[in-house]
Amino acid sequence: MNTKTLRQSFDNEYNQFFRTSSRVISAPLSFIWSGDFSGFYGGITVVQPIPRRIYIGLEPIQAGTLEIEEKFMAYDSTGCRFRQYTLDQSLISDIQAIIGDKLEGCRMHILSEVMLGTSLGALGAISAILARLITDIDDKKKVFELAWKIATKIQQGRSSGSTTYAAIFGGSQPIVFHSQSKKFWAKPITSISNSKPDIDWPIDFGLIYTGTLVQGRAVIASAEVIKEISSDRQEKIKKKLDIETSPFWEDYLAMLRQVTYETILTMSDLIKTGTNNQLIEKFFNTINQYQYLLQFLEITTPDIDRIYSAVHKMANKVDNIVGSGCKISGVGKGGEMLFAVPYGAYRDKIDKMIDAINSRHSTNVVLEYASWQDGIGAPGLTIDQSLGEGIKYSGLENDSRILTIYSPTVIGSKIISNTDDINGIDLVLDNVNRKIFIDGKAVSSKELASQKSTIEILKQLLELDDRILTNDKLPKSYGDNRYDLHGKIVKPLIKLVDLKFEISGETYGQYAIKLMPFNIKIGVIDRI
Repeated sequence: MNTKTLRQSFDNEYNQFFRTSSRVISAPLSFIWSGDFSGFYGGITVVQPIPRRIYIGLEPIQAGTLEIEEKFMAYDSTGCRFRQYTLDQSLISDIQAIIGDKLEGCRMHILSEVMLGTSLGALGAISAILARLITDIDDKKKVFELAWKIATKIQQGRSSGSTTYAAIFGGSQPIVFHSQSKKFWAKPITSISNSKPDIDWPIDFGLIYTGTLVQGRAVIASAEVIKEISSDRQEKIKKKLDIETSPFWEDYLAMLRQVTYETILTMSDLIKTGTNNQLIEKFFNTINQYQYLLQFLEITTPDIDRIYSAVHKMANKVDNIVGSGCKISGVGKGGEMLFAVPYGAYRDKIDKMIDAINSRHSTNVVLEYASWQDGIGAPGLTIDQSLGEGIKYSGLENDSRILTIYSPTVIGSKIISNTDDINGIDLVLDNVNRKIFIDGKAVSSKELASQKSTIEILKQLLELDDRILTNDKLPKSYGDNRYDLHGKIVKPLIKLVDLKFEISGETYGQYAIKLMPFNIKIGVIDRI
């Protein structure tokens, strides 16, 4: 499944989300070809955007703080449906601490096209969206620098920045990302290979969900423990054997980096040359080598080992000359397994392989993403909806309307259906059907004869900062005589609802009407 097919299949879930939020920004998810772990320690990473996204929406609220809705919808690939999940409290606390004072008067909602914890760059995508929500700048590099800081704070000081970069810039190509301290550079793979930007992949690749979600913080913390253990071991060797040894941790990271360098060089040659069995075999080997080295970190699981073995048994060198590649994508102990196989040769066999694993071991392993089914790449950071800028989600129903609420100042807008309940709003001005509702009940023509003009005048007043409207801006029938305005509009209206007006100026010359401060909730319904 990709974003397009998910939206088509689950339009109710998307409509409900977009109707809740007046502003929605999304970013693509991603997987890592190589450098998953070494990237956290100032290394180089190869990251690939995929056509799945995370969405964050803001619903204006009257409260002056940022509220984060802990319940969110995410697509569960094991059940082929959207399910409700609960956000990790530590993530909620981190977001509140980092940007809470910059998004006051909002309630934050999240919708994800994968379960959080599948090691598909969700933290990078969330950080990218948060950065864009709190800044008005369009410069992607500046947005990235802010997003990287956010990701680093959430991830306890360890973030390579690669998935955050991919979330902002997107694209169809693998992105080579290098970071050292606060410095970085990033390039699409074709700029390294000096080849055309449209890649004709001579391989198929995809992601297999292991059935277990992963806590990235915990894995990184365990790596820090291993780093300390290796340092202690080095001291013991020196003390007991009287031998000076080079630091294991630095040697280990250097080996991981060397494999990633080889992956980049081989991938570069492969996409430039096209089908070449020698290069394909070498590329698969670099993927496997990275997996071998990760064994030192003890971040594998029985499910990971089963998938790894099954992929290589299905696509082996005896049958196809070049073999296959398979590795953890992310920090391990669950999440996704990346696999790569010869082009077109194993598409029918992947599902059978997964079915066999599940039937033998009662697991929930599932094909999460496949390049040949779902496509390759995705657009970067996108404003999907911004009612203030006239941007509306294209999937919303044709009868959708925008409801702007004033109480007593504008607290925001949201999407509603033409049949939505408007109870809870004291006064509703339906500018689409030219009707006025008080406490959810329609006002009759006997109570207020000129509803169309009343809506037009009151709507204009609400939109003005000073809430003062001069007579030259009034409907013609009321612009010449202030008594007609008072007798036919103001007087009947204040009998029905707790509003006050002040009319000043000449009787037949220049005059103005002012809407005085109010304590009721007023809604205005317009077409989008």
